[in-house]
Amino acid sequence: MTQLDAFLQAVKDDPDDDAPRLLLADWLEEQGDPRGEFIRVQCQLVRLMPYTPRRLELEQREEQLLGRHGAGWLGPWKIARHHHFHRGFLTVVIGAEEFWSGPCASDEALAWVESLSLGNLQPSTAAEFGRSPFLNRLTSLTIVNPEFPPGTVAAVAASPHLSRLTTLDLRGGSIGVEGAAALAAGEHFTRLNRLRLVTSFLGPQAVSRIAQSPHLGRLTGLEICSAGLHDDSVLALTASPYLTQLTSLDLNYNQIADAGAAALSRWPGLSVLTSLSLAGNLIGSDGAKALASSPHLGRLEVLDLEENRVGAKGAAALADSSHLTRLVALGWKGNPVSAPQDAALHRRYRPFPC
Repeated sequence: MTQLDAFLQAVKDDPDDDAPRLLLADWLEEQGDPRGEFIRVQCQLVRLMPYTPRRLELEQREEQLLGRHGAGWLGPWKIARHHHFHRGFLTVVIGAEEFWSGPCASDEALAWVESLSLGNLQPSTAAEFGRSPFLNRLTSLTIVNPEFPPGTVAAVAASPHLSRLTTLDLRGGSIGVEGAAALAAGEHFTRLNRLRLVTSFLGPQAVSRIAQSPHLGRLTGLEICSAGLHDDSVLALTASPYLTQLTSLDLNYNQIADAGAAALSRWPGLSVLTSLSLAGNLIGSDGAKALASSPHLGRLEVLDLEENRVGAKGAAALADSSHLTRLVALGWKGNPVSAPQDAALHRRYRPFPC
């Protein structure tokens, strides 16, 4: 392993920490490599508010460095459908066929990729992809498939090269019970803390597989959106003895009604939750009242209930809640309440997004 490889590995081992990136930047600058300054600039930009003089100055320098060196840093990834640099490393969006035709053959190109979004992965290539040591270099993986043919998710989830993955995002067709079972059995998900499923259907049996997995117990963020979830699926989720570290739960655009909201309000697993998104569901006043009186949502800071069916009684319960003491932002548009009720909510909570 070269010194550069060691620095790159340290970054991938702790992707949320700037310190390994800045050590890499120092070393690159000592070698006269302008990529070191670029990493430093992008790490600073993440921490700065928009439109400040310092930010505008750094954005100009970022643009200059990309103009001079970006094509070389991009290398074979220029065939990608989309790419951008974040904190000095690459995020790329590419189709499965294009991926196999070029970039995957270059170790140097792979070393600087942190996040990959792969389109239209099929069973014929999923197994090969799962066996690829390239997965060791990723901290975030997105797979976008119009359909997930049987075996596709299982071939990836069974990969022994997922130990650095912190985010897994599956979007498109239903992964089915088989796909959910494969995720649940993912013993190599040793660092996975965010799972996002935007899928056409995910029934209670599939949700139960995920909820009952000890391998997914490190999750701090879980999103199951546009998946046709009903109250029975929420009941399956809240039966989990493992999902106790969630700080963010997103169940937007499903078919969750009052019973599902009540089940969430009773779930001790949400005791450290700071963000709950339930927009685009069927929750009425009874569900809102249950959330407002939950003893397990005392740390909640953001609640999104846009485009539900919450009426006057639910609005009053939220406005007067003695449990939601840390809630600062409430998504509320699209609910059938009067202007005075709306004003009462906004006197206590900031509108969402904030």
